[in-house]
This record gives sequence, C-alpha cells and structure tokens, in this order.
Amino acid sequence: MWQYNESYYSRGRSRGIAGALGSIVSGLSQTYLARRLTSKFGSGRVLEIGFGDGSFLEKMAALGWEADGIETSDTAIEMAREKTSINVEKGEITELDLEESSYDLVIMRHVLEHMDNPDRALARTYEILCPNGAVFIAVPNIESVEAKIAGDEWFHLDPAYHKTHYSPQTIR
Repeated sequence: MWQYNESYYSRGRSRGIAGALGSIVSGLSQTYLARRLTSKFGSGRVLEIGFGDGSFLEKMAALGWEADGIETSDTAIEMAREKTSINVEKGEITELDLEESSYDLVIMRHVLEHMDNPDRALARTYEILCPNGAVFIAVPNIESVEAKIAGDEWFHLDPAYHKTHYSPQTIR
C-alpha cells in the first residue's frame, strides 16, 4: 500500500501570492470538472479513489452526488476529515469490501500511475460500477508537449512516486 505524508502533498506549492493564485486556479479547475461530470452523468453515487485532501469530492457532493472516497494515505485522510464531511475510508480498491454495482461514477484523478497493479485496480473498479456507470481517469501524459520540453525535469516524471507512465496509446 502506498503511503504519502505531508511533504508529498505540499510539493510544488508556492507561498505568498503565487501560492494563493495556485489555490484559486486549482479550485476553479476542480469546480469546472465537477460541473462537467455532473452535466454529463447527472448525479448518484460517486467514489473517488485517491482523493487527496477531499476538496474535489466535496465539490461533487455539493452538486448532489452521494460522495465516498478511498485513500491509502493517513495524511490525506486526516486532511479530508478536517476540511470536509465526506465519507472516507482507508485502503486500496483491490482490498476493500465494496459492494458490486454500487457506484454510478468512479473517479481516479492522478492516482493510476501510483498503483502497483493498475490492471487489477481497474478490474475491481468495473466490478463496483452500476450498469451504465462511468469511470473518469486522469493521468499525466508522458508524450505531452510539456513532458517533451521539460525532459528529465518534468514534474510528473516523479520516479519516486509514479510506478507507471502513460501516453494516449498506453492508457487504452
């Protein structure tokens, strides 16, 4: 099970005005995505795997979703419990006793690349989806222009934490 502490969650965050602007942009981006997903899928029961501080999942709950989150990091769980009222549970998707066909939407934002066995995690994810349910996955694109320009300095290369790197061809 992967475990991340406070230093992981504070990486890349600036202080002062830059940090404040980064928080605003992140919040707006999360709100936009939550609205887009709700517009496309309506509402129902949502599970976010690897929910970080819980702020995105809280936005989903505010839009009418019954929101649950699972996370492997004690630090993330603590942050989410301090900041939100969402239902959170510790563990990996492959190890938790989750009811089959119980979620209308499963969200994996920048989590698949951290997993030891992403194929097994995806298989389990599809088991807990309701008929006609959906999975939303976001991963860094190793073939992106940003990755090519940054090379070995690309933020998402992150070999200490990213076990797999994806491109549009390999994510299929």
